[in-house]
Amino acid sequence: MGNIMEHTIVLFQIPSCCAATRWLANRNYSKMLKNLCKEAGAVFKEVDPLTTQDILIKMVQEQRPDIWEKVEKHGLPVIIESFPVVVMDGKIISLGEINEKELKLQVLSAVKG
Repeated sequence: MGNIMEHTIVLFQIPSCCAATRWLANRNYSKMLKNLCKEAGAVFKEVDPLTTQDILIKMVQEQRPDIWEKVEKHGLPVIIESFPVVVMDGKIISLGEINEKELKLQVLSAVKG
């Protein structure tokens, strides 16, 4: 019998400074991802990006050089415009508005993979 790998999905929520509608958007993204994780058998975690910004900045630097190049030119607001950010097993799988169908395909194929 093979080892069972536990997959973890992290939602870096839209920071509270961004929009009055952020609470509703975060709630909707959170609910959708919780349901997806339950279906896929993955662990779901939410984090406040302002408390984990160093981790997120490093991930963007390493995994998304296209976004990091914009950050270097225009500053950190570029990352704020990229929220919410979804990370699975340490890899950024979604930046900005979440496409639920595409995300579901990615997660299910990774978990079943």
